[in-house]
Amino acid sequence: MERALELAQKAGFSDFALKLVEVTNCLYTVARDSASSFKSWDDVWFAVYAAKDSKEVVFEHTKPFPSDPSQVVDEAQKRIEVAEPSPLYTPLESSEVYEKQNKLLEIENEIAELSERIHAKLSGKPEYVSYNTLSVWAQNITVKLYTSAGARIHEGYSRCWATYRAFADQDTTLQRCEYTDAPKKLKPEESLRSVWEDLKPALNRLKPERGAKSAILSPQVVGNLINSVGSASSAFSVLIGNSFLKDKNRVASPLFTLLDVGEGFPGMPHYDDEGTKTQSTVIIQRGELKNLLHNRKTAKKFGVKSTGNAGWISPSPWALVIEKGDAEYDELVRSLKDGYIVTNNWYTRFQSFVTGDFSTITRDVTLVVKNGEIVGSTKGLRISENILDLLSRAQAVEKRTHLVKWWEVETPVQAPHIMFEKVNFTLPE
Repeated sequence: MERALELAQKAGFSDFALKLVEVTNCLYTVARDSASSFKSWDDVWFAVYAAKDSKEVVFEHTKPFPSDPSQVVDEAQKRIEVAEPSPLYTPLESSEVYEKQNKLLEIENEIAELSERIHAKLSGKPEYVSYNTLSVWAQNITVKLYTSAGARIHEGYSRCWATYRAFADQDTTLQRCEYTDAPKKLKPEESLRSVWEDLKPALNRLKPERGAKSAILSPQVVGNLINSVGSASSAFSVLIGNSFLKDKNRVASPLFTLLDVGEGFPGMPHYDDEGTKTQSTVIIQRGELKNLLHNRKTAKKFGVKSTGNAGWISPSPWALVIEKGDAEYDELVRSLKDGYIVTNNWYTRFQSFVTGDFSTITRDVTLVVKNGEIVGSTKGLRISENILDLLSRAQAVEKRTHLVKWWEVETPVQAPHIMFEKVNFTLPE
């Protein structure tokens, strides 16, 4: 990598950066309570950023870094020749040398221990639970980042997430998910107990009702929707006019505070792709938009400092944290007179990223609450809303938060249950 930087300097590049990533992936699954499988595989890729005469190029390859670094510099030269000058070009800033590798997971050993805990819990499932399925993902990630501005960053970190699904029958299902930095820190006993408890009243199937209703959104649902807010908080999205946060001030209820967290959050790196330290950034504070997420280019455009969220092209969130409230979950349920608990969702689609109009389909069963008690469940509902209007109608926030990640929550979120008023529920025609 050092040789590549030397060749890039000789070739006249003003800025050059190389990022090498190696990921060991492990997937452990349990199907119908007993059948289990374990798979492990490695992913390797490298990425290149190059700049010359205010022109910029970024490219990557899913293969090891070549033994002859001139190949990389030659490719960068060919690409830069056909590029146009960038109005956002900003030189790479000098960066410190850093090397730290957290103790990486002994994944197979930790999964084996976790498997024993899972099967011990599954052996005591209630009679009304037909079967359960589980998936546990674990990753060891090592990153090397070298830049012409002096960054020499070597770091390693680990992360892990799991989903637990319980089936009373094919149409009566519930899910929990969790995220942490090691399989041994997962809490399958607690997650399975929680999903089983909610599945019991769900056996009473009720007809879905459209209209505006008060609703409690689970951490999984909140996490999915807040991923969209995290994307919209990228200063690059605001610059290109593709963000519902553009030119906004009050964007949510005073009960709502949102942060992006890098260093210190489980499974997150210490440095971004430009060699800037990651940090905690308040995005929304008590309902008011306070900060966008920046790399060096957007920071210069907005006259602020980088928040340590680079992307060479666009800044993006690391992990999103919603500040806890002061309500117990049981208090939220008791305060619902006629409403829903939306346990899960998928297929969130925005009609307009500019206005924030979206719809999302409820997944698994939605719990029905009457006079403060869960009386049954329903299916087939869709939420059709505006994200900013919805956030402004937050009525209460749980005092406990939950770390969630799964395929509908790509960026990890630390989220509570949140109760909203007048959520617009629709049904297929």
